[in-house]
Amino acid sequence: MESPPTNLEAEEAVIGALLIDTDAIYHVKSITQPGDFHIAKHRAIYEAILGLHQDGTPADTVTLTERIERDGNLEAIGGASALTDFMARTPTSAHAEHYAGLVREASLRRALIEEAGQIAKDAWDTGNELPQVLTRSRERITGVERGLAGKDDGLALRASLDAYLDLLQVRDRDKDKPKLQLPWDDLAHLMPFLSEGTLVAILADPGAGKTAFMETCAERWARLEWKIAFFHLELSAQMMLDRRMQRHTGIPIKRLQLGGQLEPEDYTKIIQATERMNTWKGELRYFHCPGWPMHRIVSTVQRLHDSDGIDVVILDYLNKVPLADRGGGQNSAQMRGADIEDFKTMLEELGIVGLMAAQFDKSSKRARRRTLADARDTGELEDKANVGIVIDRPRDEANVMTDSANVSIVKCNAGMAGTVQMVFKGAHLTFAGLEWRDKHPDIG
Repeated sequence: MESPPTNLEAEEAVIGALLIDTDAIYHVKSITQPGDFHIAKHRAIYEAILGLHQDGTPADTVTLTERIERDGNLEAIGGASALTDFMARTPTSAHAEHYAGLVREASLRRALIEEAGQIAKDAWDTGNELPQVLTRSRERITGVERGLAGKDDGLALRASLDAYLDLLQVRDRDKDKPKLQLPWDDLAHLMPFLSEGTLVAILADPGAGKTAFMETCAERWARLEWKIAFFHLELSAQMMLDRRMQRHTGIPIKRLQLGGQLEPEDYTKIIQATERMNTWKGELRYFHCPGWPMHRIVSTVQRLHDSDGIDVVILDYLNKVPLADRGGGQNSAQMRGADIEDFKTMLEELGIVGLMAAQFDKSSKRARRRTLADARDTGELEDKANVGIVIDRPRDEANVMTDSANVSIVKCNAGMAGTVQMVFKGAHLTFAGLEWRDKHPDIG
């Protein structure tokens, strides 16, 4: 029988690097856990190093030998001389994080093989209902992807204090890096920046501008260094590109879509807009995904994150995601809540920001002040979103939405709630502050 994937050299190199440079533990401990080491003696040594670190003691050969002996594992690892051998076989501590990544990769491969065996066992058992088999299979694979196969003992007091000091050091090191902000000064004043793992829920009535709001965010962020994945379940890829060109040129979509309707000056605007967009430092990737269930969206984001890196994922919009039967007699509201939970969990574990649009329930129009709990299909957004934004565009006497908009932050875990008056620029499919309308009174 073939032995499971194991990277013996990487396991040895991690231990050697930690003995050469005791500060390397600050980087390695966030990548790999003791359970990732396949060789028992390597696992025992790494556990001892972590124990010393949590006690505030550097793990050199003397302190580590004493700790391992106290744990009763000194003979099992090959004696004190074995620690020196690890150092001698490790060329440098500079690649400690890389070695740790290799150890983690082998561990996840072993976990995947184990889960694949369970999936095969479930599939062979014809007594199992196929939808439940598929659901359990996705959960098993997702569990491996999220790194949940190992033991999680939580964050103890001493470890949490140590982790927080590490966090402050990272923040100080990265203090000059740009922060992801909502791209309007008034909203950014209420919500200074969007931290990793944040879920922003954007609610509005149909036609109020949810998509335009998120498109504007995506394009402003792409101008900088951010990488964005935009999942759109309703509008086609062609429509998204047409909307983008209208936003940057002011040329109506109907003229862009009808051949022979463009004037020479239109082409000049299009070329100029294209040249400007080519200078954007970030990345904006569109996914036209009609009919995609949430698990497919989540797995696509995870794959994209692993291959190219990603900072923001945008979902337009939640109510278009097909409900998936997960078994257990869930109703539609519970299934929709599970979709939100999967999306939110993905954001937290990948350390990225997510924007999710949703429509209001029709009955909520009677409410004087609408909240995230008024979302169609489910009230789970009220609990799971970190930031809630409501876009309200009043209607005139002819029941037509005006260009005036009240954009409210109705929930904010790391900022302030409040309402900002904005204007919807219909000719450019975007939102702007009221000062824009003051400067352009004749433009709708």
